[in-house]
Amino acid sequence: MDGSYVLTGIPGGTYKLEFIYMGYENASRQVEIRGDERLSLDVSLENMSHDLEEVVVTQQARGQMAAINQQLSAIAIKNVVASDRI
Repeated sequence: MDGSYVLTGIPGGTYKLEFIYMGYENASRQVEIRGDERLSLDVSLENMSHDLEEVVVTQQARGQMAAINQQLSAIAIKNVVASDRI
């Protein structure tokens, strides 16, 4: 991945540069710029791994979804059972 950058018009002085990209460890570098000096700085960010918890995906049968939608859209209280559940 190429994260090229160019900073222009920076007055001389000492600066702290922060490099941040999602999924990578942050990095910072202190640089000193003198006058119209041109500075080149290469920085590599280390890939950050995360231990994630389990994700469970569930699905309802079409008949059940239709029954639930009928219940939600009914004006009066209604109990609807999908035919595949009888």
